[in-house]
Amino acid sequence: MKKHLLFLLVAVQLVLAGCTSTPVVKEEPIIEPEPLTLVSSGKPSKVLPSFTTYSWNDDYNFVLAKEEATMLVLTPYIRQQVAKYMSSKGYKLVSNPDQAEMVIGFLFAADDVIANNQVEQRFGLIPGTVREKGADPRYKKGSLILSAMDNRTTKIYWRSAVRGFSDLERDKVTTNGSKMQYILSMLLGDFPEAGR
Repeated sequence: MKKHLLFLLVAVQLVLAGCTSTPVVKEEPIIEPEPLTLVSSGKPSKVLPSFTTYSWNDDYNFVLAKEEATMLVLTPYIRQQVAKYMSSKGYKLVSNPDQAEMVIGFLFAADDVIANNQVEQRFGLIPGTVREKGADPRYKKGSLILSAMDNRTTKIYWRSAVRGFSDLERDKVTTNGSKMQYILSMLLGDFPEAGR
């Protein structure tokens, strides 16, 4: 009787042990390190006035690429990712630029040729963003310039640029924007909390 009870107890324990599971840990996507160049006109916390609302202005949101389809996909994607980051700092996106305290502008150039020709025309020259022929080939394609302007877009308070990343189109699909959030954290890391 004791043997049967012991055997039954061991069998029940084996069945229960087989039913247990270990929790699944969701892995964060690994961001491959890329050599990047980052320049800024100043520390946002020092040069920006206090504000809580911002908007977009189509005249200051550009995606420059060889294929129009890339432009049509990346413009709303970049807006979405910037809005996500700004929301984490407490800022509110408003649809009408006249009702916003600040306008956020951006220019994304998908490759060097376009970037070299149009960055200065669209946003003015930021030192280090336009490279000369024969410069370091590690810093290839992908320039993103962000700027913070008053709501009439007459005064630029701050602007910053990062250069050297690639495959932003792939980031949208494969990593759910984690690469873009990483890049934005570099550009906007010193952005003050809303209302500061």
